[in-house]
Amino acid sequence: MGLTVKEKVPLSIIMAGGMGVRFGRSDKYLSLIGGIPILYRIFKTAGTFSNKVVVCTKKESRSAINYCEEMKINYITEEEEDYVKAIRYALCKLNIFPAMVISGDIFVFNITHLTDLISFAESSEAEVITLLQRGRPVGISVFKRCPGKNEELTNESFNVNADFCVNVNTLRDYEIALELYSSKSDSI
Repeated sequence: MGLTVKEKVPLSIIMAGGMGVRFGRSDKYLSLIGGIPILYRIFKTAGTFSNKVVVCTKKESRSAINYCEEMKINYITEEEEDYVKAIRYALCKLNIFPAMVISGDIFVFNITHLTDLISFAESSEAEVITLLQRGRPVGISVFKRCPGKNEELTNESFNVNADFCVNVNTLRDYEIALELYSSKSDSI
């Protein structure tokens, strides 16, 4: 299936099942930026580019499950300890492609580069397109199919030489996201 920005990506999966060890609590995705939880911001951002958005979380992640139920956000639960295996589980279970996978702790303050990623994914022959910010992965990728067990898909990177998001792994990252929120106008 061809992918165009006008059509949107059929599916976005938000991965929100981590332990939050470096942040200090497992429900960091509920931390507020501008009075809105990071998870809801990601949900709104993904909805801009996707026909369907689903949160993938752990069965024991009651705060994520309760929040999704309260906000009427579709979710699935998984039991994988490994992030890559959890992504594979979600991709194969939902089986809608292409799919954008987004870490549940990303604050995107310039969504233009997600449009660029989708356009690039459409023209790429690779099965996975990984978004980079200044040469570093940010936790956003487009998958064109589900990987088989122990299979590596062909990968291509799409690099943006500008700051457009913050992966909120630590309290310092959260402070940076708060500072950027107050200075940027096109964040969701």
